[in-house]
Amino acid sequence: MTTTKKIILGIIIGLLIVSLGALYFWFKINDAQNNSLAKARDGERLADLKTIQIGYQSMLYDLKDFSEESLEKEVKKLISEKAGEDPREGWTINGTLCKYSYEFYKVDYSDKPGVKFFTCSETNKESRLELKADPHAE
Repeated sequence: MTTTKKIILGIIIGLLIVSLGALYFWFKINDAQNNSLAKARDGERLADLKTIQIGYQSMLYDLKDFSEESLEKEVKKLISEKAGEDPREGWTINGTLCKYSYEFYKVDYSDKPGVKFFTCSETNKESRLELKADPHAE
């Protein structure tokens, strides 16, 4: 191989390395921007879900005088109505799919259960949105 060909090949390899490095940093910057946009989006979604929780808290509190069977029936009805009309159903927050669900829990001073309502259910406790509604609280 002649010296000229070696120089040209060296320049091509050098340009390839520089362009690959530039491409790597471009992807790194783009990924950082996407992560910051996702965090901002998740913050807005969390704020919206907390607003929804406040509405549910007042609705669930109104059910405090119901019997256990009536309470469960009303909660199922309430969740199915709201989940069907709310466009937030199916959102992801912190990579977790949001859904409407509920569970009943034992209230120490009463024979009737309280309701624990979730708008975002997941195993990671940090970003789990949880709302407890004790239907027997004053």
